[in-house]
Amino acid sequence: MARSKNPIPPDSLKEAAEELRVMNPEKAGDDLEPTLRPQHLDEYVGQTSLKDSLRITLLAAQKRKEALEHLLLSGPPGLGKTTLASIIAREMGVNLKPLPALLLKGRGIWRRS
Repeated sequence: MARSKNPIPPDSLKEAAEELRVMNPEKAGDDLEPTLRPQHLDEYVGQTSLKDSLRITLLAAQKRKEALEHLLLSGPPGLGKTTLASIIAREMGVNLKPLPALLLKGRGIWRRS
């Protein structure tokens, strides 16, 4: 008998997802996967000067009706880079496809200085 990769029964996952939707009324009836990550820049905790700079950059790009200039978020794991990237994408109304830097290494894209 093949073992399931996910040890949590699917019904338990559905119940947990429904509980998160109830806690966040904006997600009620939404089929998207619930998340505990902040969805907007105002919900992001910390890094006030970075948020202020990003807010100005986002508003300027939106007023010009242009794409946001390139951004590079770097640092050790757990600092909120992916969360910040998803907030930026949401604020700009575009999709985000996160790509771990390890996938780029050795492909001519990633080079250590």
